[in-house]
Amino acid sequence: NESWGQYQEDVTHTRNGVELIRRLDSTRLINPASGWENFELGDIIDCHNYTKPALHENKFNHRASVCGETGGYSLVVNGHTWDGGTTVYNKVETPEELTCRLEEINNIALSYSTAGMCGLVYTQIVDVESELNGLYTYDRKVFKLNDEQAARYKAGIQRVLHHAVHLAEPTAVQSEGNIWKYMAGGEDFTPGEGWNRKDFDDSRWPQG
Repeated sequence: NESWGQYQEDVTHTRNGVELIRRLDSTRLINPASGWENFELGDIIDCHNYTKPALHENKFNHRASVCGETGGYSLVVNGHTWDGGTTVYNKVETPEELTCRLEEINNIALSYSTAGMCGLVYTQIVDVESELNGLYTYDRKVFKLNDEQAARYKAGIQRVLHHAVHLAEPTAVQSEGNIWKYMAGGEDFTPGEGWNRKDFDDSRWPQG
């Protein structure tokens, strides 16, 4: 039928786009559909969900799973909006209510960090012309949270980041005497140009 034909056409266009980008630059991670149809293509599976984070089912588990848009809470600051900017997504009345909603997003993200979530994007940092859902006003003159509220929001983000980190190599506690090379020399020490290449000479680095 017509809808099946459209689906097949969308798959073909998406695959062609992914393959073209691969040919142009094979080092890039490709997000083939930002928040829309999942065709099991590219490197990222991206779910958009308002007002709380969500993930697509990542049944083959070979792509990074992200929530590419969430949030969208609108705290209007009169006198600091674009002329005509009246689109309110999910209205909150006070900075404290906005902070509570942001903390809720952080808590949901924390739970998803152990379920395969690789990234989350809050919409959005600044109010734009017709959308009043930023943390800053359109003119960049007002940050909508006070210092205590901002600290609570930041602390929640740090908890998510802490729990989302997985070790790529075993630590000394998990192994029996691995020898590691490391950098030393204080804050001004630089490892040397090309330190992240396989052929880098790390003979001057201490080991332990």
